[in-house]
Amino acid sequence: MLGNSSEANKPCSIHSASLTTWTTQLSTLESRAAEHDRLSSELVLHVADPLKQIALRYEEIRKSHGEYAARLEKERDGSYGELRKVKGRYDAVCQEVENRRKRIESSFDFGKQKAQHSYQQQLMEMHNVKVSKRNSPKRWLKSAYQE
Repeated sequence: MLGNSSEANKPCSIHSASLTTWTTQLSTLESRAAEHDRLSSELVLHVADPLKQIALRYEEIRKSHGEYAARLEKERDGSYGELRKVKGRYDAVCQEVENRRKRIESSFDFGKQKAQHSYQQQLMEMHNVKVSKRNSPKRWLKSAYQE
């Protein structure tokens, strides 16, 4: 028959101990999974999202710098073009002054006074062109900083 009651409880107690062990293992596993989930959420919140924002800001700044560099190159090229034009005008005026100087040296006495006056006028014009050439970069810089 049943005999000793402690023997009858053995299978139940083993089953009960096994169930308790499995419950403890599952509880531990679930708490660790919850902790991993919480840590991953914090990682996304505190690291990944700020990195995305920084990457977007970096891209905006990179584009802005590219546009600014292109604008500066365009302004530089325009300034160099203007400088070449002014230099060409200055060189033409200098050549005209040299031609008039030669004409004065080779002219007769009665036309020398008129040639001398023309030479002085040409020297003044050359000086005016030279001054405007010298002030041209100043105007460019002034307009660039006023924007």
